[in-house]
Amino acid sequence: LVCIICSLSAVANADCSAASPKPFLLPLSNCTIPPNIDFQYGVDSWGLQLIIASQNLCVVPSTVVNNTLITQTELCTQNNDGSSTVAQCISRRGGTFNDEQSSSSYSNISVQSLAPDPVWDLLGNPPFGGAGNATVQLPSGITIPDFPIALVLEGQNLNANQLGLANTSVLLHSFVSAGLSSTMSFGFLAGSQSITQPWDGHIAFGGFDAASVYGSFTNYTMTNSTVTGDRPCSLAVDVTGLTLRLPDGNEVELISSEVMPSCIEPYDNLFRFPSNVVQQFQTSIGLSNDSSLVSPQLYIVEPGIYYNTSFDASLVFTLAGGLEVVIPSHELLGPLRGIDQNGMRVLQSNVTMVNIFSGSVPLDTATLGKVFLSQASLSQL
Repeated sequence: LVCIICSLSAVANADCSAASPKPFLLPLSNCTIPPNIDFQYGVDSWGLQLIIASQNLCVVPSTVVNNTLITQTELCTQNNDGSSTVAQCISRRGGTFNDEQSSSSYSNISVQSLAPDPVWDLLGNPPFGGAGNATVQLPSGITIPDFPIALVLEGQNLNANQLGLANTSVLLHSFVSAGLSSTMSFGFLAGSQSITQPWDGHIAFGGFDAASVYGSFTNYTMTNSTVTGDRPCSLAVDVTGLTLRLPDGNEVELISSEVMPSCIEPYDNLFRFPSNVVQQFQTSIGLSNDSSLVSPQLYIVEPGIYYNTSFDASLVFTLAGGLEVVIPSHELLGPLRGIDQNGMRVLQSNVTMVNIFSGSVPLDTATLGKVFLSQASLSQL
């Protein structure tokens, strides 16, 4: 496991004396909510489980947004586009928030009072459908009163509720203001959602968890303001080499001499590459993507590349400066996992899915998601 320490400019001034609070950890793992009055079939998701105004939800860390984004229930019950059942719609997002059933610890506020979210807007997402102040209960007994949340009422591209950790994160500001953290910093250990070798991760606020880091330790400075490719992102790297290692020992370069600007984004699961890189991968494997293999009963949150056979291959990323991150075969591909019509995560074992997104890439800029971060601990200091 490689530890990437990101030196960023957007770090709050802090008193680093002995009295400064120590980093605290919140778990990232499978996130399940039993069936209840709000979720008939329950929720089967991944991320951080929290309680917003007495309602249990799962959220995924995101460096795209400054606000914490929560899906309103109406998006699944009234505004669902028909591509999924209500249970699939709710489960893939980690649950939905019903502001009409909220407790006294929630009150509506103006959308205009929220922090700006320029990247959300740039990516063509619809405006927020509402906003509110809510009491948020986190694991470890941490409670934040009157925390502003953005409510999402339309659009089908939101795959999960988002815990906003972008450059001017409302959550990180709240932790500093409440004295829970001395800096607007966090450490992200994604864990793994692989089928054969899964393990839980965590997110550390106010620093990083040194005890969880093993293997090489690399100080890698990233930008948090420069446009990466055609897309701005909070954590940007330049990939100078991308090598596919095949079972026969051959190695194929998926990018030639050009640099591939990339966003590191824990909200996404899969690798999102420009179309020429995806095509080079498929040519090198010698197989064609076959989406007809997928059962029509399953909802696939992030469609990858589908094959009717498995194989052994790995990806090797080389970042500017020479840092290498190796993605082993059990992280790169595995049996297809989808959401059944009752909202449960299930396997279709006769289909292999490669964890490379098969759709178009926003603004044609590569994104390195949680599969990448399964092999690289990330700390924003």
